[in-house]
Amino acid sequence: MRHSEASRLLLFPMSVEAAATVKRLKGRLVARDRISCLYRCDQVGRGIEILITGTGKSAQHALLRWLLSRYSSNQCHKKAKVAIFGFAGSLVAEIKYGDVHWFSACGIEQVADPIRSSYCMDVSVVLSGKLLTVPSVIASLNQRTHLQQRTGAIAVDMESYWLFKVLEEEQLEFGCCRIISDDLTEDIPACIIPLLEAPSRITQALQACRIAWKDRQAARWLMMMYRRSKILSCKLADEAEAFC
Repeated sequence: MRHSEASRLLLFPMSVEAAATVKRLKGRLVARDRISCLYRCDQVGRGIEILITGTGKSAQHALLRWLLSRYSSNQCHKKAKVAIFGFAGSLVAEIKYGDVHWFSACGIEQVADPIRSSYCMDVSVVLSGKLLTVPSVIASLNQRTHLQQRTGAIAVDMESYWLFKVLEEEQLEFGCCRIISDDLTEDIPACIIPLLEAPSRITQALQACRIAWKDRQAARWLMMMYRRSKILSCKLADEAEAFC
């Protein structure tokens, strides 16, 4: 398969979210840097690329922009489909852990809220509402309730704010699949936030070791999320396979 023949681009903020998809689609690692990994899936007979983008401002790295420039400038890639897959937190009681929702970027709008700035996207499945994406971790249930009241969103993404900005700048149409990893049952431990916002894989590993050593309750939360993430990654793989 020639490099320009890819017809699907799957974007995942974190490697734990992409793990099952890479394995199922037989992804072959073709490029990586401190933050991201690019896989090409040649064996499934379709042109598919999977990019793990990283989170935070690091998601605006050169590899992502180079990849997206091909999809926006190359005639073959203009017919390609781009989608972001990942986890999100619920903002309403009706949305539970493990629920899958597809959002459409066509309804994207910038809104004002206490977390500096954010974007909302229209939801296209299950409930009428919006996905809110913010540039920092929303740890407390009180904050989530406040955001829901301010924006009317039904779920919040805390991983892809900067990625959405890049896609908007490139004027690429894209879909967004989010699976609910945490619902309105408990706060995220405050000590976990540096781990979730870490700019690289090495920093994440160091943060996880530090947390596990200092705080047993937070370590139990990390283990629970690790077990959940393996299950949720498989559900994301089902959606990614259907998308392809």
